Amino acid sequence: MKGLLGEETAPEPEGSVITSGVDTAGIWSHREIITAINSLKNGKAPGPDNIEVEMLKHMTGTRTLHCLSELFNSCRRLGYFPNIWKNANLKILLKSEDKDETQEKSYRPICLLPILSKVLEKLINKTRVSLAGPGACLLQTIWIQKRSTWGVPFECIKALYKGVFLPTVLYAARAWGHLLSNTQAESIQSVQRQPLLRICRGYSTTSTAALQVINGELPLDLHLKEKMHLYKIRKGIPFTFEEMVSPKQATGRNQKE
Repeated sequence: MKGLLGEETAPEPEGSVITSGVDTAGIWSHREIITAINSLKNGKAPGPDNIEVEMLKHMTGTRTLHCLSELFNSCRRLGYFPNIWKNANLKILLKSEDKDETQEKSYRPICLLPILSKVLEKLINKTRVSLAGPGACLLQTIWIQKRSTWGVPFECIKALYKGVFLPTVLYAARAWGHLLSNTQAESIQSVQRQPLLRICRGYSTTSTAALQVINGELPLDLHLKEKMHLYKIRKGIPFTFEEMVSPKQATGRNQKE
């Protein structure tokens, strides 16, 4: 057990306590531990512990599984995340073979964490989500997931986009949407660009139109037209097909008249 946990040379900081949101009185079954281990991808480089994913998966079919169960459940019972599992090997990799090896921008860093820490992290996150239950609010789920090594999941970012970003940007659109000029309607697309980049984790050089297609989202000006005309339909306000297709041009024509 000491070989897996490592030597502790300093007292544990407060950040190592994992009791928040986790039922420390419960235990993880062998099936839950095996599921967490099998969810890891093969072929990944090991961390400082030199334990590979394939080694850990092989151990689940032996008596060692009981030792792993005792190890992870002891961490849960004590509310303890070993400091040694927070250490990582930093590796600098060349982005691609065609990159100039003399340039700093040609390299990217990666941190190789211990495999056991990833398994414990998966078990903790799963337990927190299950304890939150189906009635948990979106922010609770994001708070649970954001503590993960892998960041906020795609589903949470997409939910924030639809539930926070769009309502905020298009607030009271029926009052000001028809006042936008063509130039302003084009400028509003830049506001949508950054959230879409975060959702799909795309390159900064990706065009806004491509980001909209990748994420399956309408351009922001079309969202604006949709809100405006849905409001008119609910209120029984008449409008022409030309206004629905290009309301700004129709507004400009009415102003000239």
